[in-house]
Amino acid sequence: MKLTSGGSTPNPITISKIVAWRNYATLQSSGTFPNLSPTPNASNFLTYFLDTVRDFRSVANTVYNGRTDQGFANRKELIELFRSNLSASVNMLQFLGTFSREINAPTWTIGSASLTQRFALGNLALLKPDPAVASASDIQKYFGLKWTNGTSGSAGTPPTRAVPGHWQYVGSTGSAMRSSIPAFSNTTEFFQLLNYAINKTNSDDSANIYTTLSIGAAIIDQYDDDTAADPITGTTTTMIEYSGGWALGLENKDPARPSPFPSPVPSPFPPPAGMLHQ
Repeated sequence: MKLTSGGSTPNPITISKIVAWRNYATLQSSGTFPNLSPTPNASNFLTYFLDTVRDFRSVANTVYNGRTDQGFANRKELIELFRSNLSASVNMLQFLGTFSREINAPTWTIGSASLTQRFALGNLALLKPDPAVASASDIQKYFGLKWTNGTSGSAGTPPTRAVPGHWQYVGSTGSAMRSSIPAFSNTTEFFQLLNYAINKTNSDDSANIYTTLSIGAAIIDQYDDDTAADPITGTTTTMIEYSGGWALGLENKDPARPSPFPSPVPSPFPPPAGMLHQ
């Protein structure tokens, strides 16, 4: 492992001193502190390191030469060992700790449901208009959405409206548009998690689907850039269709919005019924 951007690596003698002190009895170390060395028999260390049952957060109670393995009561003691006793590079401290770090996992328990992993917000990068076919399964898995191509309008009499390409909310495992945000058991897609965070419900929720999808669409619009546009109509506003209605996002700038506008800026645009051909 490199300790600095310049490529320096730790002195192996320093590492041996640390290991020999930390696991003095287990490795049957020799010498006088701080110049300790593990036993030349490597099997002791291998047995210790490869033990799948051992709890590395605790110090073994093995006794050797009247001494046990050592541990640090706090990080100050670890730093003191490096600075005063080993004269080791403090850059090594970035790889060492004195406590067990928590698992990077949520702790929400909702009735019989329990969230087992966090939602990676970086997945929002998948939600580009007219996405690649290869992204479709991940988009449905993480967001419950599938893309539907739009249709062009015409300038005839009367003119026909263009329908922008848009998302349909089908759920993480469905194929038909849903009229509710489904309940979850242990893994969630984006809108299930958002719905629970906002409305504190993990039921099959039809009452809040419009609000939840609208807020989610606005988050998507604020995450992407102003060039993420539907290829049919040029609109940059995220539109999500569900069984029973439409939810629209919120863009500060949408080149497909009419100007001069009767609508405020920013505004949800285009209307679900479509756009007049320009």
